[in-house]
Amino acid sequence: MATRRAYETASNASTRKSMQSLHRTVFSNQQQRARSDVRDVNKQRQQQQQPFTETTEEEWTGRGSSQ
Repeated sequence: MATRRAYETASNASTRKSMQSLHRTVFSNQQQRARSDVRDVNKQRQQQQQPFTETTEEEWTGRGSSQ
């Protein structure tokens, strides 16, 4: 892995530590973005669903006062 190789070649402990911290931050941001995308998709799905309305027997069969 390129990341691990970069850690190993880091010249000193503080450089290695800051690289690890940066990697954790980037990974965390990617996870948050993915969760945000999932929330957006779920919200869009909810908005697209039509609310359930009950159909009366007259509407369903075509019989009733409207004819």
